[in-house]
Amino acid sequence: MKQIFSILSILFFLNLVSAQSTSNSNEFTLAIFPGCEKMKEREDQFTCLQKGLTSNYTRHLQKYIDSFEYLNIGEAAANVKFTIHTDGRLELKQVDASNSIYKEYTILAFIDMVNELDEKKLKLIPSKSTKDGLPVAVTSSFPVNFKLHDEFEETENRVISILNDGNTTYEVILTPKNDIKIYEVGGIKPFYLGKYNSIQEIKNTLPYKNLIQEKDELVTLAQSDFQDVKIILQSKNIFHQAEFNTFFIVSEVKRKRIKQLRKYTSLKDFVNSPYYKWIVRD
Repeated sequence: MKQIFSILSILFFLNLVSAQSTSNSNEFTLAIFPGCEKMKEREDQFTCLQKGLTSNYTRHLQKYIDSFEYLNIGEAAANVKFTIHTDGRLELKQVDASNSIYKEYTILAFIDMVNELDEKKLKLIPSKSTKDGLPVAVTSSFPVNFKLHDEFEETENRVISILNDGNTTYEVILTPKNDIKIYEVGGIKPFYLGKYNSIQEIKNTLPYKNLIQEKDELVTLAQSDFQDVKIILQSKNIFHQAEFNTFFIVSEVKRKRIKQLRKYTSLKDFVNSPYYKWIVRD
């Protein structure tokens, strides 16, 4: 798995936004992350809370790193705002990001983290007023900045997925500016159908949501026929977001036999291959 160069500022949780309770006091204890219950000193509680949240969040965001490469996101920044409620629940409030696709993955990672805590029946011990001991809902935020080690800037429009309903074929295309566009193909020229901010948005939009085959591990992006031999270009299905990794496979199909010819495990290597032009669009 590819590693993130930098992620999550160590200033996490220092930028307290607000505290809301029925208490008249503005002073309150820190929330306590599961596993940090034995910490007595405020500074130790803070360090443990910071480590617990950032390490868990980073672990979940790490699952999507290959998607960043495939979607040509070499560097991005976001700020994640959330609330720790009086019952210890974590709730995502807002995400501001430099890239709309990256924003989607920062949201998914937060949801994954919350779901894991719920599955393990773990909750934070909420903050309490130091004056009357009443629970306090605390809202805070943290930055999520990253840069891939092997950053590569793509300059062409590229097909990242194909959707088909049996009669109509749609190409999902990524632009160098990280816009996702969909075209209906098969006629004299491609017909532009619209721009989308994220993979999740496409998954929630008709008719595409009914055509996305999440169970399929590979998607065929292009093919070329030579008499009784077919050459196909495939990649991992980008709609498998949590299980995605970047690779491109070129195979020969003859009758019922499939023979792998080449495999590229990075976008940079694939762009420099002769097969890249098969999925480049104007």
